[in-house]
Amino acid sequence: PGVLPRATGQEAAFNERGGVSLDQSMSRSGYTAPSRTKVSVIQGQEVTMKYCFTCRMFRPPRTSHCSLCDSCIENFDHHCPWVGNCVGRRNYRYFYLFLVMLTIYCLFIFTSTIYHLVVLAKEPGKSFSAAIGDTPATLIVAIVCFFSIWSVLGLCGFHTALIVQAITTNEDIKGTYNRSRHGNVENPFDHGGYIQNMKYTLCAPVPKSLLGRRELINADEVAAEEETNRMLPGPTARAAQAIMQSSQPISVTMTTPSVSIVANEKEEAEENTECENSPLVST
Repeated sequence: PGVLPRATGQEAAFNERGGVSLDQSMSRSGYTAPSRTKVSVIQGQEVTMKYCFTCRMFRPPRTSHCSLCDSCIENFDHHCPWVGNCVGRRNYRYFYLFLVMLTIYCLFIFTSTIYHLVVLAKEPGKSFSAAIGDTPATLIVAIVCFFSIWSVLGLCGFHTALIVQAITTNEDIKGTYNRSRHGNVENPFDHGGYIQNMKYTLCAPVPKSLLGRRELINADEVAAEEETNRMLPGPTARAAQAIMQSSQPISVTMTTPSVSIVANEKEEAEENTECENSPLVST
């Protein structure tokens, strides 16, 4: 779908030290949290890039971190539970074509079942109710297709409207380029018209994957990566320090599973002691 690889140890250290190399930052005392946002200009429109504490990098424009896939997805549209995957830059056209073909398939099945019943009803001495009695399964399939086609057709039409406007489902839900919410805002990813947007989304070359899944693992690079990661603070500490240094008030809920487990064990031990000392317990 367009998964972006997470930052390496050296890249994460460079980002989290405010653009200072790891060797220079180790000579300084204290820890400086990185800026949580960066602003880039695309076709005269300012686009904010947020820092991802999980992937340890600044997310490119239109990129979002999926909590289910636990990865940053380029041109993130949505996480589809029906296909069990994220829909993003590299597979959005296939998802849209899947909806188009599914709509055509539902229309074909519905018209075929109705035509089949009509042909049976035209036989000499048969009525439409008699034809249904001969093939009740045909009527059931027609009813299922009739109610299914509206949701499939509506979803296909919705994504068609998104494509011609050059926006994603995530941007549409958030109202990123909604002029009624944000005033005179322009979409910097618009290619100049409905036809041009359709061509770019459906006919442009599919970008290559950035993961490099077929590359061989270098043991020395893995060891250096682990050593660099040990020098960096954990994600919870990074998030907490960045929020404390942020000028905007942000509420954060931090959980400590280990403390709750110890507390539960102590409560269970006290309950067991009370039960053993109780006179109602038979020996």
